[in-house]
Amino acid sequence: LWDAYVAAGAVIRDKNGKPYIAGVDGIYVSVAHDKELCLVAVSQKEIGIDLERAERSVKNPLALARRYFCEDEVEFLGDSPTDAAFADMWVRKEALSKLIGRGVPCMKEKSVFSKDIRMEKIGDFDGYIVYTAEYSE
Repeated sequence: LWDAYVAAGAVIRDKNGKPYIAGVDGIYVSVAHDKELCLVAVSQKEIGIDLERAERSVKNPLALARRYFCEDEVEFLGDSPTDAAFADMWVRKEALSKLIGRGVPCMKEKSVFSKDIRMEKIGDFDGYIVYTAEYSE
């Protein structure tokens, strides 16, 4: 269904790939998907959403954290982050980067712990970690 809206021109992406609804002001969207699941967040304020399988495993989570995460986030994970802890932080960072609107290149610009950011975990969603990110009021 989402692809149908995109194909019909109802959903357009800006130069950085951030989606918006054509001709509609004051409604913001964010999209997260993998092979099995697609989630669309719709809000009256800017929003980012991301998801990842909870059992995601990476070879060297600390090296990836140092490459993409802010210093306080790396410290939060510690010297030997578990796969689960890394996946949880990765989803937060992706949701935040979608909120900012420039994807992975902006990951080190702002911490998920910033006071002007509100992160919300959407429970255990069918084996996925899901977070939304919004600017605090």
